[in-house]
Amino acid sequence: MKTKIRIVVLLFAVLAVAGCYQERPSENPPIHVNPDMDNQPRYRPQSESKFFADDATMRTPVPGTVALGELDDDIEFFTGKDERGEFIEGLPDTVKLDMPLMLRGQERFNI
Repeated sequence: MKTKIRIVVLLFAVLAVAGCYQERPSENPPIHVNPDMDNQPRYRPQSESKFFADDATMRTPVPGTVALGELDDDIEFFTGKDERGEFIEGLPDTVKLDMPLMLRGQERFNI
């Protein structure tokens, strides 16, 4: 019985070592069953690309595009100053003073 167990353990050890052994890296690329977006061409910024008619890889933004969080069209609201650069007195016209605003301010202050 002990001999059979030793043979089984030895067999598993040999298979484990043989499974980990690689003579050299494979020249063949790995097989992707569902490649999706794994292998996409990568371009360096401002490099040339034959994909677009203008041969540029970088696309110009659509006119009027504003970066996320950068739309500061209400000067009084975002700066607290008017067009002349002077501090405003009171709240801007776009802000309605009500109880939810007061509670929000109190919660922010208490933090």
